[in-house]
Amino acid sequence: MICLLKIPTSSATRSLLEPFSKLLSFVIQNAVFTLAYLVELCGLCYRAFTKERDKFYLTRSVILDLLQALKLKTPLPDTNLLLLVQFICTDIGTKLAESTIIHKQMIACMPGGGTAAMECMRQYVGELLDFIADMHTLTKLKSHMKTCSQPLHEDTFGGHLKVGLAQIASMEITRGNHRDNKAVVRYLPWLYHPPSAMQQG
Repeated sequence: MICLLKIPTSSATRSLLEPFSKLLSFVIQNAVFTLAYLVELCGLCYRAFTKERDKFYLTRSVILDLLQALKLKTPLPDTNLLLLVQFICTDIGTKLAESTIIHKQMIACMPGGGTAAMECMRQYVGELLDFIADMHTLTKLKSHMKTCSQPLHEDTFGGHLKVGLAQIASMEITRGNHRDNKAVVRYLPWLYHPPSAMQQG
């Protein structure tokens, strides 16, 4: 897919995008992939096409796979789920902490070039915050995920996932940070309406 998108005339072949996205989803759900290749593929798609719908096609497909997994509609291998979170982190210039699931070499050499992952993710930040806030999501996720790593990692996986998603949400909320930040009002309205003493009790 990367080789085809590098051919200059491929920008005319929009018909490639749908089969590419289906194959990409299949790989994300059922196989081990290299994050650097995923970043390069989505970056090439973003640069090769001119229409916004086509530019975001593969990146949007990846983001939707992540969201389906977070909503427990699609089981993903645990390593792949963290790599998809890192995929967005790469676009906004941050990294997940190295862990037993995500090794340093998996996220060390990322190719340059934007994938517009955060652009596609922006409208779902509220859903990320709901996932982070829900105390029961990790228990549900544990029973729903395909485990690539040893069972030993089950307890740390959820923590790494929530920390990665929190990084994405915080980068969006603090983007263009100023005193009257609309993002805070939009995503964390309870900060402006603290609970009464009775509720706190």
